[in-house]
Amino acid sequence: CSELVGVLWEDVHFTRNGHVMLFLPKTKTDPGAGSWVLLSATPDTRINPAKALQALWWLAGADAAVGPVFRPSLTSAAALSKSTVGPRLEKAMDRAGIPNASLYAAHSLRRGGATHAARVGVPLRFIKLMGRWKSDAVRQYLYTSPEVILQHSNHMLLNV
Repeated sequence: CSELVGVLWEDVHFTRNGHVMLFLPKTKTDPGAGSWVLLSATPDTRINPAKALQALWWLAGADAAVGPVFRPSLTSAAALSKSTVGPRLEKAMDRAGIPNASLYAAHSLRRGGATHAARVGVPLRFIKLMGRWKSDAVRQYLYTSPEVILQHSNHMLLNV
């Protein structure tokens, strides 16, 4: 969350093929060294963070955009505060019709992203790379529902 609200337009780079490269100068996993995050611009998906960021860039004035990417409003020069990310996320989830939105926090996006990547078959080493994990702590972020556990348990029993 602190990395998100600290992103500056000066650290956002759009590639010729529509992808986005974000430089995070200070992160929990790379204090002082910074790290790059790549956002894919795959056109045939419902969710396209690179396209959304480019739309926000246009709203912020395109080449004239400077300062914080995420602000309380388009007219504000201040960065969005960490304490407002959770309530804004909950409001967006409510609007999207996601049940139990109050159970989620900004950190849920990190865990959910890692869990989704694992479910769709992304190898653990790439999940670690994309999430900037240096250790196997990423395994603690991977959620397995009781239904999936029961499914595999049944599979084991049926194949004795």
